[in-house]
Amino acid sequence: MTDTTTPPADGSNRRRAPRSGPENLRRIVVPALLAVASIVALLVAFNSCSDPYDQGEGLVTPIGQPTLSPTPTTPSSTPTDSSTPTPTVTSSPSVSASTTPTPTASETASPSPTPTLAPKRPVVVLNGTTTIGLAAAYRLKVTRAGWNVVSIGNWTRSSVSATTIFYPSGFKASAKRLTDDLSGTQLTREALSGMSSTQLTIVVAN
Repeated sequence: MTDTTTPPADGSNRRRAPRSGPENLRRIVVPALLAVASIVALLVAFNSCSDPYDQGEGLVTPIGQPTLSPTPTTPSSTPTDSSTPTPTVTSSPSVSASTTPTPTASETASPSPTPTLAPKRPVVVLNGTTTIGLAAAYRLKVTRAGWNVVSIGNWTRSSVSATTIFYPSGFKASAKRLTDDLSGTQLTREALSGMSSTQLTIVVAN
């Protein structure tokens, strides 16, 4: 059987079409915001009930607990490291000038006096042998030694065994010096009578 009833013209029995857009968005967002607010409130309440000593500085001290106020430590103006020993500087003793011993007169070596050389006297050379020219040759030897030969000649008295330097009184030192300047093998003796009193006389032997 077919329903031939005609619906009213004003459409009062028609189904309402579902609403969309801002209405549906508000239904979703509002509950979500409420849930987030509830979670935040729970976290705040949990933190407020936890141990105040774990919250760091600035929290309220619980009733009955003493207030601990940190005492600031003022560092010393001069830091001292007690672990490091302070080195002690010991000055070396100064050496006084008086510690150097002063040598006495006996310890001080005095220079040896320079010996005074006897003066070089004039020399006479005489040939006491039969060899011709021996006096002239010996004169050259005496001259090269730095002495002045004033004359040469022949010895006519008794023969001599070795070349001899005869010296007058007071001329002994000069005769010794002449011997040293020559070979040093000559003999020295006082002058005989008739010899010069101001000169040294050399009688040459073989």
